[in-house]
Parts: sequence; C-alpha cells; structure tokens
Amino acid sequence: MAKKKRKGIDISGFVQIRSVRDGIITYDNNISAVLMKVGSLNLALLDEEEQKIKINQFSNVLSLIQGDCSIVKLERPMELTGYIENQQENLKIQHRKFKNGEMSEKGYNQRLKQVNYEKNLLTQYSESTPVLTNEFYLIIYGRSVEELVYAYNNTFEKLLHIKLEPKRCDDDEIKYFLYNVYNPLGNKTLSDFRNNSNFREDILPEFLEFHATKIKSDSMVASIQGIYDFPMNVGPTWLAPIVNIPNTTCVINIKHVPTSHARTLMDRAITEIKTQMLNRNKSSEDIAKQTQLESFLYILEEIERGSEILKQVNVLLMGYGVDQYDLKKINRTITSSIKQAAMKADKLICRQMEGFVGILPTPRDDIMNDNGRDMPSLTLAAGFPFVFQSLEDKDGILLGYNRTNLIFFDPTVRNPNRTNSNIMVIGKSGSGKSHFTKKLLLKMLLQDIKVCIVDPEGEYDVLTDRLGGQSIDVGAAVDSRINPFHIFGQMQEDVEEGVSEEKKKQTFKAIFSSHIQFLEQFFQSVIPDLTNKELSRLSEMMIESYRRKGIKEDEDFEDIANDKFPVIDDLLAIVEEKISKLSDLIVKEPNRSVDLGDELSDLRNLRVYLGRMGSGGALSGLWNGPTTISVENSDLIHFDFRKMTASKNEQVMNSQMMLVLRFLENEVSKNRERNIARKENKHIAIAVDEAHVFIDDKSPAALYFMFQMVKRIRKYNGIFIVITQNVNDFVGTESIKKYTTAIINGCQYSFIFGLNPADLQSLMELYASVGGFSQEERSFIGNAGIGQCLFVVSPGQRITMEKITISKDEEKAFK
Repeated sequence: MAKKKRKGIDISGFVQIRSVRDGIITYDNNISAVLMKVGSLNLALLDEEEQKIKINQFSNVLSLIQGDCSIVKLERPMELTGYIENQQENLKIQHRKFKNGEMSEKGYNQRLKQVNYEKNLLTQYSESTPVLTNEFYLIIYGRSVEELVYAYNNTFEKLLHIKLEPKRCDDDEIKYFLYNVYNPLGNKTLSDFRNNSNFREDILPEFLEFHATKIKSDSMVASIQGIYDFPMNVGPTWLAPIVNIPNTTCVINIKHVPTSHARTLMDRAITEIKTQMLNRNKSSEDIAKQTQLESFLYILEEIERGSEILKQVNVLLMGYGVDQYDLKKINRTITSSIKQAAMKADKLICRQMEGFVGILPTPRDDIMNDNGRDMPSLTLAAGFPFVFQSLEDKDGILLGYNRTNLIFFDPTVRNPNRTNSNIMVIGKSGSGKSHFTKKLLLKMLLQDIKVCIVDPEGEYDVLTDRLGGQSIDVGAAVDSRINPFHIFGQMQEDVEEGVSEEKKKQTFKAIFSSHIQFLEQFFQSVIPDLTNKELSRLSEMMIESYRRKGIKEDEDFEDIANDKFPVIDDLLAIVEEKISKLSDLIVKEPNRSVDLGDELSDLRNLRVYLGRMGSGGALSGLWNGPTTISVENSDLIHFDFRKMTASKNEQVMNSQMMLVLRFLENEVSKNRERNIARKENKHIAIAVDEAHVFIDDKSPAALYFMFQMVKRIRKYNGIFIVITQNVNDFVGTESIKKYTTAIINGCQYSFIFGLNPADLQSLMELYASVGGFSQEERSFIGNAGIGQCLFVVSPGQRITMEKITISKDEEKAFK
C-alpha cells in the first residue's frame, strides 16, 4: 500500500512503534509496553474506611510496578454499533416467535415498534448526537518482555481485587487506542483496525502543525498544559476533577524512583525546608513549613522501613476542539478546574511539540525533567482518577444515563463480581419505580427472556395485553386453577446431568417428599389453627391419597396427566372414611372411646377445615380440581392477584401465592431442561411486584418461598425480581427480617429510587450485611427526583442514575 501524502512537517517520527503483536507494543528503541483497560469505581460513594482500603490497595499496585508506566484517560464517542446490531437480532426474535404462535398479531406489531424505536434511537446517538464516555488505560514499559508480562499479570490481578475490572486489550484494540491518542476527534472505529497491518500510517493525523500555544491537525485544534504544582494536603480522588475534564486527554506519566535516590531527594527536601524556616517572616508560614517538614520526615521514615515508594510524576493535559473558538471555551474550563483544585499549570509556550511527545504512549517525556514532581505512591494513589461511572454490558439494555454517558445493563452477565441475576427494585410511590420495572421487563422480553409477573394490584394488565402475553386471574377459580396436589418439577440445590435410573428414582422420591412438606406448609397457611397432631394425621392421609391414585413416590411426575393427581375431594373422602371407621369401632368397642376419641376429634376438625375447600365449599373452585393453567405457548405470563388483594383475605392470598410460586418453580426447571435438550442458553425472569403485600408474620410461607427462589434460581438461568415500595414491611419482626435480609443478600443488583426518611432508615438496616450505604449515597436516595436511582451493580460498582429514560414510544407498551 502506498504511503499517504501528508501536509506540513514530516510526522512519521512521532510513531516510533515497530510492531503490535500478541498484546505487546515494541518500540524502535527495543523498549516494549503492555496495555490494559481499567474500569471505574466511584470512591465518593464509599465510606471513609472503604476509601482508605481502596487507596492503599492501589498504592500497593503502583509500588509493585518497578518500571515506568502511564495512566491515560481518553474521551471518545460511545461505540454503539454492537447495540444497534443487537436490535436487528431482536427483530428476528420477534419474527420467529410470531411464526411459532407465541404471541398475537397485536403483540407482534407492538414489539416490532418497540425494537425499531430502540434501533432508531441508538442510530441517532451514534450518527447525530454522539455520547462521549471516558476510558482509562494503564501502560507499563520495560526492556524485558518476560518481566513485563509478569508485571502485567500481577497488576491485572490486583486491579481485579480492587474491583476496577481491568480488561486485556487485543492487538486491534491496542491499535485503536493508539489512534485515539493521536486523533481524539478522529472518526475511525475499531473495525477499521481489524487485521490492519498498515496501522502506523492509519493512526497518524493527515498533518500536524506546532505553534507557540497550540497544535493543529486535520481533525482538531489542541493545546497542552503540564501541571507542576499540587496542594500539600490532599484528600481522596484529588486528581479526578482534573483528569476527567471534558474534551481532554489526560496522561499521568510515572517514573519509578530507586530507594537510594528517594532517600537523597527526601534529605535534600528536608534540608531545604529547614533552611526556609530559619528565614521565616510570618507565623502562618512557620506553621505551614513545620507541617510540611513533619510530612517529609514521615515519608522518609516510611521509605527507610520499606513501606513507601517514591514516584516521579508528570501530569499532562491536552484540551482539544474542532476550531479555535471551541478550544478557547475548553481552555477556560481547564483553567477554572485547575484553579479550583489549587494547582498550577505550565502552558508549555513554545514547547507544544515536547508536550505532545509526552502525551503519546511512549516512555519518552521531556517535560518530566522540568515539571515532574516526586510523590509518595500513597499520595499518587489517593489521586484515584478512575471515578467515571459507566456500565456498557455487550448485550445490555439501554436503561438511561448518569451525568455523561449511557448505561447498558445485561442481567445475565456472570463474572467474579456478578454472581447471579436477581434484582431488587425499591422506591416510594411516584418515584418512577413502576415505570422503570415495566421498561426493564419489556426489554427483557424483546431479548428472548421469558417473563412471568406476579401482580397484586393489576399494574401489568395493559403491558400484557399490548405485548400479546397471557393474563391469568388467579382469583377466577376454575379457569385458572392450580391443584395443590399437582407435583411440579422443582429446582434442586445441586443439578446434575446424565444421572443413572437409580439416581433418578432417588430424585423423584426427594421431589415427592418435598411436595408433601409443601402441602403441609400450604394447609398451615390456609388453616392457621391447625395443630401439630392434626397436621401429622393430615400428612399421612395426603400420602394415602396419592397411593389410591396409583401414583408412586419414585416415578416421573411430569408424565402424569393433570386429571390423574388427587384433589381436595379425594383427601376429604379419606377423612370421611376414617371418621366412619373410627365411629363404628367405638360403637363396637365402647371401652376404646378414650384412646380413639382424640383421633376422631382431630378428623372431625379436619373435615370442617377441608370442607371450605371441597365440593360445595367457598374455596372449592379455587383449589378443588385438576390444574387448568397452561402457559406452554406464551413468553409473557401475568398472574393477576387484583381480586384476591381486594378481598383482603391474606391467608387465602398467601396460600395462592405459594401455589403460583410452586408453579413458576416448575417453569424455571423446564427452562433448564429445554436448554439442555436444545443446547440453548435461554433465561427466564420472575417478577414479584409489591412484594410487601405477601409478607405476613402469621403466615410466612409465601415469603419463605421467595427466599428459596432467590437462593436457587441462579443455577437455572433464572432472574428473580423483587419490587416494593414499603421497605418498613421488609424489616418487620426478626423472623421476617431473617428472610428479607437473605433475599437482599441474594440479589446481585439493586435499583433504589427515592425514599422517605423512615424508609431510608429501614433500608440501612436491610442492607447493613452487604455494606450499607455511605452518607453520599443516602443523600442521593433521600433527594432523588422522579426517575433517578442508585444502581448497585456490585459492592465495588455503584452508579448514580441521573435519569431512567422512558420515552413516549416506550410508554405505549404499558401505559
């Protein structure tokens, strides 16, 4: 390929890179470098002790890098091509599902509109109104590739431990990084560097012109400044406001200072301070110098003990714009930010070329000799620039944005910091919680995640109707019945594949035993006055009812037809039979009336209790008969509890909730079986809205089932979503709190919208075991506006969402 003709000076010397191969950059002078992308962590959202831990950990990282290194912040338009392509795939999913009869034509048309809306929005962001995001990189230089790789791997592991989520860069990503350093306003994308052997030509600008106070290229006008004076006393993230100034590239060049030279430098600095103190004029200056002297003496002591390392640091800042007018505005922002940070900058007049060389990802920095400052690694670590909040999951849902960039969230991501897909959504009425949850479920559905909603107040009937889902009125008796005796597939603690027939029989026995225990809980929930003796007798008769139906405890219950399982009337028939036999026996043998009287009394009580549920009873239509619910051909299932909630019969409602969760447990289990059979990786989401409605200290079985679901669902490609506006109910009694706290511990993600002061205090209690919230976070939650929330991704990654974006087009799906 012929070389490009370039205007201006010969700039080929600015790319002294021989090769990029196997993740190693090799320069013309035989020095090599490795590059990793570094994530972000907002220290401001952590409490003071956690901040100290993270800073000390990062100081340890810097201390262990014996060679030169650089921290680079780039600002670039978010790469949205992949997200746009995802929408194209989502369109194919809707076409396939409609063809397979999984939704109505009405639902199909609405889903297509939603996918196309998202696709058009992302295209607009990509082409017309790009969203800029900050990216951080760490470059380590050295002569020995072997030592460099060791340092790289060691540093990578330690950054993982800090929760900075480092990412290894392949050769094409390294070339793209180099291009962005040279051309911060360039329009090339990563795809332009895939398998590009002529990258040296492609990363250079068309031309470069160096002036006294600025640089010109074909795509930008820029100016470089060097920070040379820093505050004596600094706090956490003291460098972040400078590093993260918009429309800038910031490079922190760091040179290792050998211990012997560090001692000499500190001795010289201490002598200089003492000399200045002898010539003092003002008492205020005397105090400042004394403080500085004590700091230097402490640093020297730490160096002597081997607890501190000195680094020579040079901070270079390149502001850029499309023209001179643009640059002037940016420079005003830079000047103001530097002044507010109590720092001083060298504008590098007539040294812009030297500044540009220092910005480039090479070990050369001629400005270091003049402006570089010796700095303890702990002080440098406290600068912690990586505070830019972002989440860009590859297949993520566009949730909204924080102060500067879009947030893409994929709940199915699994890594060492994200171990399950469960979600907690909390917020007071009117905070935007409900709209957000509907948007989240809508986007999951469009991405081929099966969605099941437990809805106490009929909030999701419109969404279900417009998206072609199936709505089930759980209080409508015959047409939506779940037979308590129906044995559904269950989620096990340990799941195995390819087991023997004998192992399968043992599994079926365990399922049968588990279901009998479930029935005991069910009847205790619906009959709270049940005594232990009555429950024991009832349990024996339940097992007998299965035997009489010819159902063995070690057979595959999935093969049994719905109408072959026992029903309440079958159990009542056994009760009646036993009452009749005992009554006849007592008549024949009056002397046995004492020892048989208790059993007869228990059976008569059971007959009364069960009579409400048997033929002719008030609850007969609800539970007395085969299961009639079928959801095989639907990917959106809505369990509407509105009528049951209105009846205010908490015992019946919680008992029905247990049955619904049992039914959904079977759906989760079947999802896994389908994945194994078809070699797929599909997910299923279960959302429980207004979960506090199902919390009852007198009948905690429904809450227990939610706890069990949260605990086990992660092994089945499941997502359990808990939504509530009443946090106080989650605190409740100690027995309630035991389960609600466990549910929160089992939720990887939390979206916390605005809360009232009382609820905020309850929130602190619930989240105490998972680290709680800092004062900054509590303040944000207490003052959050509509659609604002704290998004907890992991203990080390918390994002303040400035706005959950829900457009009018999206609202058409559920409002």
